[in-house]
Amino acid sequence: MRRLLIAMVAMLFTLNMIAQDVAPGIYYNGQKMGYSRLIGKRVGNALGAYMSMGIATVKINRVVEGETAELEIAEKKPEFTVVFGEKDYTTGFIFTDRENINRLLLVKLSVKKKNRNLNVGKYGIAKIKTQTDEDYVVALAIDQTDENTFKIHPREELEEGSEYCFYYRLDDGDKEELKNFDGVFDFKTPAPVKKKK
Repeated sequence: MRRLLIAMVAMLFTLNMIAQDVAPGIYYNGQKMGYSRLIGKRVGNALGAYMSMGIATVKINRVVEGETAELEIAEKKPEFTVVFGEKDYTTGFIFTDRENINRLLLVKLSVKKKNRNLNVGKYGIAKIKTQTDEDYVVALAIDQTDENTFKIHPREELEEGSEYCFYYRLDDGDKEELKNFDGVFDFKTPAPVKKKK
């Protein structure tokens, strides 16, 4: 009996250690999501802003590498798991503080001429905005399942044939170590099926 009890305690300890070894990051269907780098900036509507003497706004976009995301998700409201823990060498300190869940945005990318663009701001004579435009942000439902794990899903259905990404929103006062990661966790939804005539 004593050996059985010791074996059960050892097994529980091992299972607990395995559960704690989940690497920090964003997961879909148990698989850790990869990321794409942000590789440049684009300015849109500069001519319109010039012609309107600053009344029209200039859009600022970051270019996401690649013509399309590798991960395709067919679900209309997919569920993701976000795990926080120790520093990751790829993403740095983003997933070390569970308070950062409030800075993780699901954003629809705009696709133009084989470029995927992440809207990061706009400016004009009337306003300067240095954050992602609300028109591109998808509202998330967030549930904390344990101390370092959250389940998240979009509150509305995702559009077919679109590109999306999870983007970590930086603030001007952030420490330099948070600014080291310059990428997004991207995925796409399948294009609508064309009906045969």
